[in-house]
Amino acid sequence: MTITEVGLTRGEDGPQIAMVLPHLHDRGGWPRTLNPGQQVVAHFGSDLDSNPSLAIVRRTYAATLDGRVLLGDATALNHYLARRRAAPRVSQVAPAGR
Repeated sequence: MTITEVGLTRGEDGPQIAMVLPHLHDRGGWPRTLNPGQQVVAHFGSDLDSNPSLAIVRRTYAATLDGRVLLGDATALNHYLARRRAAPRVSQVAPAGR
């Protein structure tokens, strides 16, 4: 099976955050043909925080060359969101007198 797109989604009815050119853990080529039992690990770049759909996506998806969409859990996303919520907020307040 050839995976042509991966990303995050709310579910079958969207919305989606697609990884157009995913950062691949093994630095292999994209799109990726996988044999049974194989997997690929893809990472978003640093712009994920600014995506307005981030608050509502909860699953991962992979689209195949033959038009199938496979859904998965988003364990890494849940971990990322929990760390993001726990991180201290950085204030953008200007120093007094300016």
